[in-house]
Amino acid sequence: MAAKHEYNKLSLVHLPRKEVHSEKRIPSILTRTIAVLFVFALLALVSIGSEGVPQLRNSRDLTKSPCKKRVVGYYSEWEGTEITRSQLGKLTHAVFAFIHMDSEGKLQFKTNQKERFEKLKTAVKNANSDTKVMISIGGDHNSENFGSVLSDSEKKSMFIDSIARFIRQHKIHGVDIYWKWLGNSETEHHDFPSFLKDLKEKLKTVRDDSIISIVAPQAKMDRRHDGYKFDDFMEYIDFVNVFSMDYYGPWPNQWGTPTGPSAPLYGGIGVKKHFNVDSTMKYYTCMTEDPSKFNMVIPFYVRLWKNVKEPISSGTEVFRRADLKNGAAVGNSYMSRWTVDHEGWELTPALWDDVTKTPYVWNQETGNFLTFENKKSIEAKLAYAIEHNLGGVWIHLVDKDNENEELLRAVASKKFCASESENKVTYDC
Repeated sequence: MAAKHEYNKLSLVHLPRKEVHSEKRIPSILTRTIAVLFVFALLALVSIGSEGVPQLRNSRDLTKSPCKKRVVGYYSEWEGTEITRSQLGKLTHAVFAFIHMDSEGKLQFKTNQKERFEKLKTAVKNANSDTKVMISIGGDHNSENFGSVLSDSEKKSMFIDSIARFIRQHKIHGVDIYWKWLGNSETEHHDFPSFLKDLKEKLKTVRDDSIISIVAPQAKMDRRHDGYKFDDFMEYIDFVNVFSMDYYGPWPNQWGTPTGPSAPLYGGIGVKKHFNVDSTMKYYTCMTEDPSKFNMVIPFYVRLWKNVKEPISSGTEVFRRADLKNGAAVGNSYMSRWTVDHEGWELTPALWDDVTKTPYVWNQETGNFLTFENKKSIEAKLAYAIEHNLGGVWIHLVDKDNENEELLRAVASKKFCASESENKVTYDC
């Protein structure tokens, strides 16, 4: 899996010399012995002194990432796939999702999380890369405590101290705040920027290059974006991972139909005509005039609908009617490529929707319908990120890819990684 470490060794060079009697060699032997012991003692002191430095590896020894754009890869706590050196060499940031926060603001591992997290740290160390390791807090199943913790000064301090302690103890680089989703109340408008400001100040005492990122929701979708007043906290964060996906899915409610891409680059249908990546990225960029702070998502999972029928309208084949059962769509929202392979789902040959810039597969006989990303759709998203001077992309999730890293290799393309851009707005705002 990972290459073995190679360490510098202290070697003593013996020079040719004349034979002398043993009693005459004693002072010389003692002198050399004392010198060697002194060197080892000095090295031990240096080693002890460096234990408190929160780094995975001396930066001078690291293999620099070839990518000039951010490629942020999220790893899940539950997947059992191997974390490889090859994967990490294609990422600028590796984010472990998630570390649990309790109602008092304390961080803790759940179940077997720690083992998976330690594997990520070890893989980065063995890869000898400068990939930045971060933890993410929140998400679908652990965002309920943010509001109460941040509104209580003691709990907020506990939360910030827990984050700082975790980063110091595990010698990682930063934290991702994945509050899903920040509300639109005056209290939260005050508490969130205040928290980020205090967190930034605290993390500076841990390491000068500490990283803070947040996850922001889709724009123009249930008004979720209303709570994000970027002017109030942009200076305290390093980048934003925009959740520009989940526009369509086999949901267990009336929104499980129609079918559609999880992350359509453009287009939409009916009340969802603005449910696309472009609409969201344009909204945030025009609001902040800071495109380099934003990363757009590339989802690695596959979506499956069953009982799919005719298209909603001609010319929009990717948007189809799905029969609901007991008011819910039937399917799978987050299939990994491993699951796809082992359950026998075929992703080729795929059809292409030129409006949304996404592939799909529909089997008329079975009524099964799949949407996903492939090399062509990823290339379209990367070109979009370059065109609009975005800071990069983030991946949900790296461990949903196949063993050949088909999607990750497409993301970390030479063209994308070699691209440099100004922090300039190119949208017609």
